[in-house]
Amino acid sequence: MCATPSPTVRRVPYSAFCVDAAPLGRHWTVVDDRYKRHGLADAFSDHMQFGRGRAELTVKAYVGDLATYLTWAERRGEDLVGAARSLAKFVTYLRVTPIPAGRRSQGRPRSPACVNRMLAAVREFYKWAVANGHVSSAVLPLLYEVVDDRFLPASLRPEGGGLAYHARPRHGVRSEKGTRPESATDEEAAGLLQACLSWRDRFLVYLLFSTGLRRGAVGGLRRSDLHFADSSAELGCGITGAHLHVRRRQNVNQATSKSRADFHVPVDYQALALYERYLNERDGCPAAEHCDFVFVNLFAEPLGQPMAVSSFGDLLTRLSRRAGLARDIHPHMLRHAMATRMAAHDVNLDVLSALLGHSSLRSTEVYLHPSDRRMREAVLSEAGNRARRPSLGLPT
Repeated sequence: MCATPSPTVRRVPYSAFCVDAAPLGRHWTVVDDRYKRHGLADAFSDHMQFGRGRAELTVKAYVGDLATYLTWAERRGEDLVGAARSLAKFVTYLRVTPIPAGRRSQGRPRSPACVNRMLAAVREFYKWAVANGHVSSAVLPLLYEVVDDRFLPASLRPEGGGLAYHARPRHGVRSEKGTRPESATDEEAAGLLQACLSWRDRFLVYLLFSTGLRRGAVGGLRRSDLHFADSSAELGCGITGAHLHVRRRQNVNQATSKSRADFHVPVDYQALALYERYLNERDGCPAAEHCDFVFVNLFAEPLGQPMAVSSFGDLLTRLSRRAGLARDIHPHMLRHAMATRMAAHDVNLDVLSALLGHSSLRSTEVYLHPSDRRMREAVLSEAGNRARRPSLGLPT
């Protein structure tokens, strides 16, 4: 009797992999199915993490996107130059291929923002490879089209400047105009808080929601960073009022602040109350006594050790489902919620940028979208102003 042939399993040649790069910390790279590093991708991730000082989670995202691209090129039997020529086909592949199992939003097509992010990672890789002589510069015109400002009005050109050239990416997916950042609602945040089974989780969720900090910044907090007294002069800190400090460090739990500069964020009385209850709960775990990290494992091994920053998303997913929410909430949605609330209440852009730890105001402008309520108020206000002007001959 003939044996039934087993179905062919399509091998995935490349994936992101984390290695220990002591004493510099953890390092993400690209490996094949036998855990052999991809030479160029490995050198590129070295450059991003250690040469440019990018946060570990940022490097992880770049490496994951690059692994997807290299896998696609491998399956097509193309080298880097050939793959660059076929980049439009890679865009099509991303748009029609469901997200693999085991990842957030698995089974769904990638959003335009996700596709554009992956293309940005690919372009950064090629720019680095060309600059270091690994790939011919002839590949750049395949990725960018060069435009100049010769047809711009003179008023839009810098004074005294000559002809300026700009490189514009050739490939990308157009997203809906005016698309707003995906943010959690107040009702969803309340559902998460009510679904928490511990004061640690409740303090963690509230801190993400009320401060807008990234998960890497929250996961890297030390108890010495929390200045929750009215005055911190005894600690050598001249900032008044309860606040916390976000400091850029390399931490054992993969938590790294994305902001290159240290900054501080004020906290409210509710955060103080939750933190006090969390400390009482934490006292019940002797293993956590000597750990300076704020958020530690209290209910799972290794007890007393800092929580892995990757577990924050898993926690919010469990809470979302326990609360019966219509969608899973992830940490960045809580950051968007805080920024959107403050922008809607006319918080100055420079203040909001400082609270979010942005180095550029342009990064903060994404939250300055008008709400329907504010648009209507503006129209009614203008109508009132017109009523006080000389008559326009309109019926009252």
